[in-house]
Amino acid sequence: MKLTTVQREILESLFRDWAAPKMEAYQQHPGPLPPGRYYLALMQALHGPYSLPEIVERAQVGVSHGLLKVLRGTPPFREIAREAARDFANFVGWRILEASSIIERLVLSELLVILPGFDLAGNPIMESLKHGLAVCEENPNDNSFKRLHNLLLTFRDIVRLAHDTTPPERWPAKEGKLAGAISPLLDSIDFLTTQSEVEPELKEAIGSLTLSLQFLTSYSKVVF
Repeated sequence: MKLTTVQREILESLFRDWAAPKMEAYQQHPGPLPPGRYYLALMQALHGPYSLPEIVERAQVGVSHGLLKVLRGTPPFREIAREAARDFANFVGWRILEASSIIERLVLSELLVILPGFDLAGNPIMESLKHGLAVCEENPNDNSFKRLHNLLLTFRDIVRLAHDTTPPERWPAKEGKLAGAISPLLDSIDFLTTQSEVEPELKEAIGSLTLSLQFLTSYSKVVF
């Protein structure tokens, strides 16, 4: 996916916010890599949106493209890079949950789904959905269900974006993993919503979102 100038600026700002405290902590408590290579390992969290040559150019730590390719397959660089990718994706996921507008959530979601560390079946939005369901079970009122609705809407948009940006041959594997993680959750949400006394319009909206997610997690079976 080719990023727009605005998307690049947003992604680089997110990366700086995430990487700065990590670099500061690493300077105080050094690990197995020199600081420059540690920073380069952190930058592997951007591989996908950025090519390896672009990462080398931005890092400016005296490592060539060829050496980076070698480092990516060598411990401890490899393990640090993998953990960084997961951690940065989760960082962006939490930023989505903190976003104050639908537009901001969508912009961040477009970036999240193309990050190498993003796991469609395990991320902060999914965890917040589980928590939102627990809140509704404990205190089933319009406010708790509205919060659950907003989380479902956010996650539905993320799944759609993930589908649209994933090569067709790779989607069935992601879809199967997601279905295993979310299907029981959707069943519980459907059951609780139908049994609870909430606004009819809210019930209908939540039902539509769970149906949409159920379709997206069985897309390959329906279409192919």
